[in-house]
Amino acid sequence: MKNLSLFLITIIYISLMIIFWRTISADKEYVYGQRELKAGNFEGAIEQANKSIEKNPDESRYYYGRAKVLLTMTVGLENAGRANLKKLALNDLQTAQNLNPNNLVTLRNVVPLYYFLAIEDLEKPADGKNIDPEFIEATKDYFTMMHSYSPTDVGIYALLAKYEKRLGLNELYEQSVGRIKILRPDLLEWYLK
Repeated sequence: MKNLSLFLITIIYISLMIIFWRTISADKEYVYGQRELKAGNFEGAIEQANKSIEKNPDESRYYYGRAKVLLTMTVGLENAGRANLKKLALNDLQTAQNLNPNNLVTLRNVVPLYYFLAIEDLEKPADGKNIDPEFIEATKDYFTMMHSYSPTDVGIYALLAKYEKRLGLNELYEQSVGRIKILRPDLLEWYLK
C-alpha cells in the first residue's frame, strides 16, 4: 500500500510539473512573439504566437496576441489578403473572449484590436471614411456587448468612446458619453479630446 501511494504521488507530481513547464514555456513563446512583432519580424511573431497557443490553448491572451500580429500583417496587402488575415484575427478575438468571458482584462485589451479590425487600410488615416464594411459590424457588436458588460466602469466607457468616435459609431459614442457624464463628468474635458 505504501508503494502504491508513493507511485500515485510521483505520477501526480510529474503531471503537475509537465503542466507547469508547458505553461511557462507557452508564456516564453508569447513574450518572444511580441518582441518579434515590435521588431517588425511578422513571420517570427506569428510562429511564436502559434507555438504559445499550441502549448497552452486555454490562455486567452495568446489568441488576442496572435490577432494583433495578424492585424499588423495586413499593412500593405491587397483587399483579399487583408480580408483573409482579418477573418483569422476575428476568430482569435472571439476565441479569446469565449475562453474567459468574464475576464475584464481580456475584454478591455481587445477593444483596440476590434477598432483596427474595422479600419479598412491601416496605412491610411483612421477616419469615418476608412471603414472596412466587412468587419465594422463585428466591431459594433463587440462594442455594444461591452456597453452592457460593466455599467459602472467608467474606464470601459472612456475607452469605447475614443474608438467609437473615430469609427463614426455616433449612437454608441453618445451612449458612452452619456454614461461618462453620469459616472465621472470630469473625464469628459480631458480624456475624450
